[in-house]
Formats: sequence, structure tokens, C-alpha cells
Amino acid sequence: MADVAAGVASETTPEESVRLLMMGIFDAIQAHPWVGAQLAREPWQTALLEIFFEICSRLQVLGVAEGELFDAASTLLSYLLGVASQYAAGVSLSRHTDRAAFLSAAVEDWLDRRESSDHPFVRQVTRLADHDDRDQFIAGVEVILDGVMTRSR
Repeated sequence: MADVAAGVASETTPEESVRLLMMGIFDAIQAHPWVGAQLAREPWQTALLEIFFEICSRLQVLGVAEGELFDAASTLLSYLLGVASQYAAGVSLSRHTDRAAFLSAAVEDWLDRRESSDHPFVRQVTRLADHDDRDQFIAGVEVILDGVMTRSR
């Protein structure tokens, strides 16, 4: 994790620095799926505190108000660990089945078991079958950063 933080170039914008840190940790966890579950299981360990402090320091440079720092960093860290754990489970599953086929079957099941009038949203999320986990992760980071910056203004 220290290598990820050190690898974020100092000439990036503060917002890009947060984004690159989150993506670097995401990629490290994807390369070693057990890491996300391990980090979430023991929140007092040094590696997790270092990630939290790295996020905080970047948010501070970004201009996040002191009163918002803890909540903003906690939200990003929780999102990171939650998504990493979820995707780690997917990696485990994909060893036993074709990911695209599994996700396509899940979407079909959703569509078959739910009345469109009761759950119109289900018809709109069919891209689950062919989504890119990394793209979806960074979209979530962007949503969180937009909210953090809105609250800090």
C-alpha cells in the first residue's frame, strides 16, 4: 500500500491525487483479492490506518473542510473496502464459472422474477452483464468526491 501512495505523482492536481490513490489501491486489491477482506477484517492494523491517513492528507490538500475530513475519508475508505471485498468474492466465483455468463444469468433472473411495473429500475440496470469493475469503481469515487466538494463549499 505504501508503494501505491508513493507512486502517485506529486505534479497531479489534488483531486487527481485522490482518484489515483483510490485506483492504485483498488488495482492492488484486485491483484491480491485477499487483501481487501484482510483490511476490512482488522480495521486497527497499520496498513489500513496508513490508507486512511493518505486519503485524509489528499482531501485536506483538495480543500475539504476540517470538520468534513473524517466523514469524507471514512466514506471513501468504506467504499474502497466494501467494493474490494465484493469484487474479491467475484474473483473467487469467476474461478469456477465464466463471469459474463454468470452476470448475464443474474440479469435474466432479475428480469424474470420481477414485474416491470413493481421494479422499473431492474430494466435499466441490465448493463451489469458487461460492466467493467474498474470503471464502475471510479464512477463511485467520482460520486463521492462530488458530494464531498459540494459539502465543503
